[in-house]
Amino acid sequence: MSASDLLLVLFAALPLLLLVLFASIVRAYRAVAERGTALLVAGNVTLTLSLLSLLLAGGEVYYRFFYDESDGFQLSKVGLRWTERHYRRNNFDIRDNIDYTTNKTDQRTRVTFVGDSYTNGYGIVDVNERFANVLRAANPGWEVHVLAEDGLDTGPLLGTLSRRLDSGYQIDCVVYAYVLNDISDLVGEWQETARRVYNEKPGFLWEHSYLLNTYYYRFKATHDPQLAGYFDYVAAAYADATWEHQRRRLGKLADLVARHEGRLVVVTFPFFELMEDERYRRVHDQLAAFWAEQGIPHIDLLDLYRRYPMDQLIVNRYDTHPNALAHELAAREMQGFIERQTAPAVSVRVPEKKKPGP
Repeated sequence: MSASDLLLVLFAALPLLLLVLFASIVRAYRAVAERGTALLVAGNVTLTLSLLSLLLAGGEVYYRFFYDESDGFQLSKVGLRWTERHYRRNNFDIRDNIDYTTNKTDQRTRVTFVGDSYTNGYGIVDVNERFANVLRAANPGWEVHVLAEDGLDTGPLLGTLSRRLDSGYQIDCVVYAYVLNDISDLVGEWQETARRVYNEKPGFLWEHSYLLNTYYYRFKATHDPQLAGYFDYVAAAYADATWEHQRRRLGKLADLVARHEGRLVVVTFPFFELMEDERYRRVHDQLAAFWAEQGIPHIDLLDLYRRYPMDQLIVNRYDTHPNALAHELAAREMQGFIERQTAPAVSVRVPEKKKPGP
């Protein structure tokens, strides 16, 4: 029996034990001639504890067996279980419902999406509702692949794609779904915080109880000053020398795709909770200027998403990844953009001028 199973049994048994104790106290109170306050207080305390223990047992059962939601940082037991339940991997060890081939097998244009949890559809139960799969269904002339992993920042993404291409993976159009935190693997303060938070053991009860674990990490996400300061770390990275390092990596990505006879295009996603934050508006402008300077086709989804209230776009109140509507909107915006980048060049034959007659 696992520790979590043992806790469930204990939580279920505790109300019964307390109710038995309460019944014993009641009998003792009735049996004594002089009914003092001690037994009365003990009975009231025991009854209160038994009711609280019923809530504890009920909450444990609910979060263990019925609650099925992702969490933004993928820290809690329910968040990790959500991934185990809803991620199915193909022959490339990628979340998708079709297998891939390394070589192109027909004349379709191969559109390869690369990115992190936004591209992977974290928080989306049905993988067919994420933007890449929506575009696959709408475009039978495209061979759509998704080379994405949760938490895949630019550095690891560059290494992963390089290994795929070196092993013979063929490309046409590579779509980088860029999220503003793709720079975060360069942010030393955040990396130290992440190592601390993801490696910590919160204590036996909080580690093994689904109920207590869920609320422990919800509290931590908002009250741990370093964890709560995540977006400040990211914004600062675009304002200091870290941005120059990121520029070089993005340039290497473009060169890598070009060397393998592909074309890189970029779609930038905003942080939904910070769409009105002036610091991040400047980051969007900064990225747009960079891609224009590099000659890389680019669209930004910020203005599209600003037309909607945030709660219509996110998975749940504890996970601000894009929901099914946000993926559908992204797919619509990408449709024409990718069509323009993958359309075959049309050569226009200029008619020869007639030579003047004799």
